[in-house]
Formats: sequence, structure tokens, C-alpha cells
Amino acid sequence: MAGKNYKETNASTGPFQWLFIVVIPFIFALVLATIIAALAGINVGNKAKQLVNNVPFVSKLVVTEEEMAKEEQKKKASSLENELNKKNETITELELAIQQKDGKIADLNKELEKLIKEKEELQLTEQQANDRLQSFSASFKEMDPEAAAPILLNLEIKTATKLLETLPTEQRGNVLAAMEPAEAAKLASVLLNGEEMND
Repeated sequence: MAGKNYKETNASTGPFQWLFIVVIPFIFALVLATIIAALAGINVGNKAKQLVNNVPFVSKLVVTEEEMAKEEQKKKASSLENELNKKNETITELELAIQQKDGKIADLNKELEKLIKEKEELQLTEQQANDRLQSFSASFKEMDPEAAAPILLNLEIKTATKLLETLPTEQRGNVLAAMEPAEAAKLASVLLNGEEMND
């Protein structure tokens, strides 16, 4: 009968009792050893990771500092690469803008050169017209007022007034006196007002 009681007692010590007999004391011993090692200055976390990394299947579950550092470096490299790509895009856009501005500047310089050339040509044309007027005026200065009057009347009013302006005052008066009073008045009015009258 005593054997029977022993078997019943053994049978009643199931997995739950094993938890109290083996697992809990093991966990307690592990915690106590960790505290003692930490007080002794040993980095228990790193040592545990190193030990666990040597276990074949468990090593895949535990991330070491080296792996964390590599992952962090990958993230930083990716971030820096993205930033570099953005800056390269910005540089490309700015270079394109510079090329466009350079093109506009070149176009404006061409336009400026064209305008300067046109201005020089206009000044040359005006100078030549002035020279011709002065030359023609010299001929009128030597003419008799009675001979000059009909010639001036046959010219455009603008040209006639320009020629009259180049003549000395006394000679201008003599030429106007040799004209019909209405024609002389018209030319005199244009000379005084500086306006061109219609014929």
C-alpha cells in the first residue's frame, strides 16, 4: 500500500510542480547572477547577446550592436543619398536656369548691339542730311533773294523752313520779301511756331 501511495504522489507531481521546482529557481538564479555581474562591472546584455548569437536558431532572433550599427548606417546612407539626389536635382535646375538667363543675356546683348548700330546709322544719316543741308544752304546764301524765293516755294515746307533757318536773318527777310505775301506768311508761321503746315 505504501508503494501505491508513493506512485500516486509521484503522479501528482506534474508539470505545474516542475515549474516551481526547476524553472522558477532557475529564473531566480539567473536574475541574481545578472545583478551580481552588473555590480561587478560586467555588461551582461552584451555578453548575453554574444552567447545567444552562437546558438544556431536563436541568433537570428537577437539583434547585436554591430547589426544595429549596420542598420543605422544603412538608414543614414539612404537618407544622405536621398538628400544628395535632391541637391543634385536642385543643382541641375539652377544650372538650367543659369543657361536660360545666359541665353536671355546673349539675346539682350544682340538687341543692344543692334540698337547701337541703328543709332549710329541714324546719327550718320542725320549728319549726312545736315551736311547736305549746310551745303545746299551755302548755295542759297550766294543766291539772289528773288531767285531763291521761287525755289523755296517749290520745296516741301519742312525742307524750305530748314533752309530758311540756316540763312542769316537779313537774307531770310529778303527771301521772304521776294515771295507772295500768303506764301511768306505760311513759311514765317512755320518758322515761328516750329510746326509743319500742310500744303
